[in-house]
Parts: sequence; structure tokens; C-alpha cells
Amino acid sequence: MASAPRRITGMLLDVQMREEGGKSVVEVYARTSKGREVFLDRQFPPYFYITANDSLPAKELSALPKKLEEENFPEGIRLSRAEKVLREGIIFFKLSFFRIPD
Repeated sequence: MASAPRRITGMLLDVQMREEGGKSVVEVYARTSKGREVFLDRQFPPYFYITANDSLPAKELSALPKKLEEENFPEGIRLSRAEKVLREGIIFFKLSFFRIPD
């Protein structure tokens, strides 16, 4: 069972991502009242958004998330989820990954 997140007050210095055991780990560097600290987040999946091609038929747009999840990406990149997102009338796809290599 995961523990509840704790509130941390300080100044954000840097954020980086690295691989650990085949999964991405987010490293958050901050200056707190204790000094410079590093916090790790092993639960946050790396992701980004792509816009959909407006000229694609609705049937192809609906099939795109499944097609992307079945795609073989280079360098061991592993897509965990592709989901259709509608924001302000624009169709996007949110691509979440198990890992993204350095």
C-alpha cells in the first residue's frame, strides 16, 4: 500500500528523469529548510500529447490509441497507454510510457 504524499515546502532547483529497473524515475531536486534534498517519484509515468490529424476519418481516429499501444518503438521505449483527449474542441492523444531512455 502506498503511503500518502507529504507536503514539502521549498524552492524547486531541478527535475530530471532516469531509468531504474526498466521504469522511469522522476528526480526532484529542491532546497528546503533541511538544505538541498532529492525526492524520487517512481509512480509518475512520463507522457506527452500529440494532436490528431483533422483529415483522418472518425473510425481511424478511434482506432489510433490501440494502434499506438501495439506499435514497436525503437531503443526499448515502451508505451503503457494511449488515450484520446478532447480539449477546447481539439482532439489530442496522451501517450504515457513505462520508460523513456536517457
